[in-house]
Amino acid sequence: MSCRNIVAKIPFRSLARLVHNMASHHTKQNGSSQPLKSFDRSKFVKNLKVAALQVEPKQCHKVLKLVKPFSLKKFGVRNIVADPQDEEGKRRLVLLNELKSPSEVRKILPPEALEEIDKENIKVVEHEISLGYENFSQEHVLKQLLPESMTEIPSSFETIGHIAHFNLREELMPYRYLIGQVVLDKNAHIKTVVTKTGNIETKFRTFPMEVIAGKEDFNVVVKEHGVRFSFNFAEVYWNSRLQEEHRIVVSRFKKGQVIADAMCGIGPFAVPAAKKGCKVYANDLNPKSYEYLQLNVKKNRVENDVFCYNIDAREFIKRACNGSLSQSSSDETSGRNYPDHIVMNLPASALTFLDALQGAFTASAVNARPGKLPMVHCHCFTSKKDDKERRDDVIQRAETYLGGSLEPYEVNEVQVR
Repeated sequence: MSCRNIVAKIPFRSLARLVHNMASHHTKQNGSSQPLKSFDRSKFVKNLKVAALQVEPKQCHKVLKLVKPFSLKKFGVRNIVADPQDEEGKRRLVLLNELKSPSEVRKILPPEALEEIDKENIKVVEHEISLGYENFSQEHVLKQLLPESMTEIPSSFETIGHIAHFNLREELMPYRYLIGQVVLDKNAHIKTVVTKTGNIETKFRTFPMEVIAGKEDFNVVVKEHGVRFSFNFAEVYWNSRLQEEHRIVVSRFKKGQVIADAMCGIGPFAVPAAKKGCKVYANDLNPKSYEYLQLNVKKNRVENDVFCYNIDAREFIKRACNGSLSQSSSDETSGRNYPDHIVMNLPASALTFLDALQGAFTASAVNARPGKLPMVHCHCFTSKKDDKERRDDVIQRAETYLGGSLEPYEVNEVQVR
């Protein structure tokens, strides 16, 4: 018996136990948890017997159309193949679902398919196919590699250009390199796989991460709602799961309005707003975010509509409100430097910056636009459970920093992990 056939007889769950035992062995031998970095892909080889319809080449597509719901569906496996029993190499086999034996075929196929089979004297035969690692999905492979005790299979991840970003739980960390390699194998567009190794604790919203598979290349290009952003994922904050929130906020802006984005990052609000026809003042304290903001403004050809700053957000907000962010003398005389919208997208602490609005509006600012103050879009976190508790918690904290009562125009919730 060949080695290939011996491997094929190893049950998948035995493979998972083998991987788990190897991890335990590493821990016992070295006195510490040593993560596994590789696995044997050949152990996924599996020989499978399926039912097949023996047809002439001209009948292939007509027969396949009639039996399509019952045809073989395996990634990388054709459901029409040459008949190995035909020495002349003319006949074809239409492969059916692996769960159906030849004796069951007549019971499951629709009448029109049976009519064609009988009319053309099509035979139902047995055919053997060989499946390998490349034929199984990412989720299927991970289910087999990880121990049965793992209740959560890491099947989804955030995609940032060519990077797959995970927040792996502690119990999955010993298997992180296996997980990374499977993700790399199963997703052609992914070249780098990382996992977060700590919390966002820096003032620039960056976090520690580890490359668990692929090349260490954090320079990415991301396209969001028709805008291309270039940046280094390790140096700035970016969350692809917030693209719908970016769209919602920008949809509130109208052409010709003035936007002041106080914590703008690399420009996910600022650049689309400018492309929409708004005039944008954009600021971020992180020098790297400021650098990529300028790059993205230039690449998206909105240099004349976005004015970039690298100062403290409180100073920026006060200057925006009193009109001292003007870029030309015409701004000062027309009042077009006073913002219609102020965006404060720093969820961990944006509420604490609301105090910058106290006394920020000078008499000239108010007189330039009588009865019209800017709409403030302030992002924040709350851990309260129900809707009312969450709303009350946010309003109470906002009122504390504003120094007065508040009735928000709208409260919009976004789940972020």
